[in-house]
Amino acid sequence: MLKPVAKVDFKFRRFPKGVLFENGIALNETAYSIFELCNGQSSIYDIAIKLNEQYECSECSISEMITCVENTLKLLAEENLIMFQEL
Repeated sequence: MLKPVAKVDFKFRRFPKGVLFENGIALNETAYSIFELCNGQSSIYDIAIKLNEQYECSECSISEMITCVENTLKLLAEENLIMFQEL
């Protein structure tokens, strides 16, 4: 199973509505929350569950949350902020 891992060699600055990385990539708070959960231990499902709890999203199904997490992870990987490792 592939699990996302954040690349830790990026510096960033926090702003009221998100985070700006030194490479110019800006993330809103939700995307940054997903980035922070990319620890190499959490699966996409685990991340979706944690986000659902963090944001108390009772209107969202887990499958919808998983889709959102997958889309965000894809963008993070394209911007070289995360990688996937197999455990």
